[in-house]
Amino acid sequence: MKKNDNGIKMPLATQRIRKILIAVDLEKNSENLIMYSIVVTKSILCEYTLLHYHREKILDSKNVEKVNLLLQKVKNVYNVDVKSVFGQEIATEQISAKITELHSIEHFDTIVIGTSNTPNSWKMGSVSTQILRKVPANILVVPPYISLAFPQNISILADTQQKADIEKLTAFNRYISQFSVFINFVFFVDSKEDLEEKQKAMRQYQTFFEANFTFNFILQAVRNLPNFLTKIEETLCESAVIAWNEDFMNVEQNSTNFPCSPQISIFYSKSSEPAENAFRLETPLR
Repeated sequence: MKKNDNGIKMPLATQRIRKILIAVDLEKNSENLIMYSIVVTKSILCEYTLLHYHREKILDSKNVEKVNLLLQKVKNVYNVDVKSVFGQEIATEQISAKITELHSIEHFDTIVIGTSNTPNSWKMGSVSTQILRKVPANILVVPPYISLAFPQNISILADTQQKADIEKLTAFNRYISQFSVFINFVFFVDSKEDLEEKQKAMRQYQTFFEANFTFNFILQAVRNLPNFLTKIEETLCESAVIAWNEDFMNVEQNSTNFPCSPQISIFYSKSSEPAENAFRLETPLR
């Protein structure tokens, strides 16, 4: 993190506990999903809640043991306790409604979900798509078999068409500025005038981040999620961040599936925060 233009250190942000909900189905990728959630958030003070959903009226003894073993492993490996555990019989079409209900009570900062992507496909499963579209919270989508390490190369859609989109990146920019990672800012550009406008935004980022960043431009292409995913595949990034925008995400409305990446985690930011708050450093607590 740099000092500001006057050489003054940036002030610390007010610390608060971040509330994370991790939703799993107790299938084979559940452990990796929980562990990855801890890996990417453990440097700040977080409160974790586990929601495990199943289709039987009563959770059988094998799954009870599975939940207990998962919680114990999190404790053993990361010295982290999961604060609350909800076990719920939920039909597939009701999962997003249940998560929305919990969110309305607990006001989670981020909800972590898995996706059953298949190789060479950008399609998320229908349940993950439903959660992503309907739950009004930040969503971290994690594909199966992801490496349990903090991503070192992250692509951020930093488009400036709407001020609200930039404000949805404020908290993430503040968080990621603490880490020695390579940031790739991606812009859609339609014209020379548009490029000049984007360059103003680039100068703002240059005052905030150190040298580990670059910029990529998607030239004269439709501004949509598939084109963004195609571009960042070229950069070999390990994770991506997108400010949620209904117009930008308006793809294949009649489809039950949503495009994602089968190989990297994607953070969809839905919570806005004034851009000037980005210069308030979030000090790691762990």
